[in-house]
Amino acid sequence: MPPANVDYTVNTIPNCGLVWIENCGHLPMVEQPETYLMILRGFLRL
Repeated sequence: MPPANVDYTVNTIPNCGLVWIENCGHLPMVEQPETYLMILRGFLRL
């Protein structure tokens, strides 16, 4: 998603959250798996 559309999207989707992962592209689960899992676990409250 283009960065210019992020605020609109976050404000349009109910209960939406946004987390930026530095130095990461389209595959956070491959590029930064530890950070991705930390964020995902927090979201799922595990």
